[in-house]
Amino acid sequence: MKISVIIPAYKRKNFVLDAVNSVLKNDTKSNFEILVVKNFHDTAIENELIKNGVNVIDSMDETLGGKIVEAFHKSDGDVVSILEDDDRFATYKLMEIEKSFQNKNLGFFHNSTSCIDYDGRTVKSDKDRKKVLYISDRKKEENLRQIHQYKGYYNTSSMTVRREIIMDIVPYMEKIKLNVDLLLLLGALKSSYDLFFTPMKLTEYRKHDSTSNRRNTSFSDFLKNNYEFVNTLFEDSFVYTDMMKNSRFYNYTMAWVKFIEMSKVLFSNTKPLHFEKSIEEDYDWVPFGKVKNKMINLTLKSSPLIRKIVLESLYVTGYSISP
Repeated sequence: MKISVIIPAYKRKNFVLDAVNSVLKNDTKSNFEILVVKNFHDTAIENELIKNGVNVIDSMDETLGGKIVEAFHKSDGDVVSILEDDDRFATYKLMEIEKSFQNKNLGFFHNSTSCIDYDGRTVKSDKDRKKVLYISDRKKEENLRQIHQYKGYYNTSSMTVRREIIMDIVPYMEKIKLNVDLLLLLGALKSSYDLFFTPMKLTEYRKHDSTSNRRNTSFSDFLKNNYEFVNTLFEDSFVYTDMMKNSRFYNYTMAWVKFIEMSKVLFSNTKPLHFEKSIEEDYDWVPFGKVKNKMINLTLKSSPLIRKIVLESLYVTGYSISP
């Protein structure tokens, strides 16, 4: 079995070699390849990549999905593992991937993360997973809540996907500007393959200014930046609904779309809209973060003053769109 590791780099080159080296340092005899798809020119970095046998792809595509598709077409691995250019792999990740995908029914692998700062030093991580979670195709619907609790929709650097799944969703992925994470999960749900979630921390997620929604700008910039971010997610959501329209997971997809739409309204400067029903009423079986939904619903249905209080609270405490 061969593993293709795709590293997309867009307008950022600070961490690319660190990401590549984390793959090269893996203690494994696995057959793997590394593909870096980038939109910048740096002779020193390019020479180092080529010296280490990395397939370097220059791309003019500004979308994350488009860059990944370009690299995918030049890869030949049986499974594809994506590594964001500012993250790192643990030294035994490839070994665990190879071991897990010996199971021919497995199509989607998602691992836990540890966190590092800008300089690569370990920092406090989010709440750890406690157990392994294996979900067969026939039990996907009844385990949506657990998939969500395990954040199966989050962090491409934690995802490894069988080639056939990506092949089926290429026409949709090349249209995705930002949220490839959710698209990969939806593609896996739509497929006939099984899903596996491990508590092993096989990815080092780097926390720095460009990966955080915490306060580091003025309040007006905070609103503007979050609105632009959520608006991009909203544009991506039309791709999800098109891909999943004939799937048994269409309602789950629409719940995501509704959450993104409500988040967009929250950060907009327009008069709050009124939805006939809240997301809890429409999709009470979908495990979105209840506290955030209550804040958003309160904002949508209340006065501008309440909305201002909620937004200022998010600004002070730090806010992530992901439920």
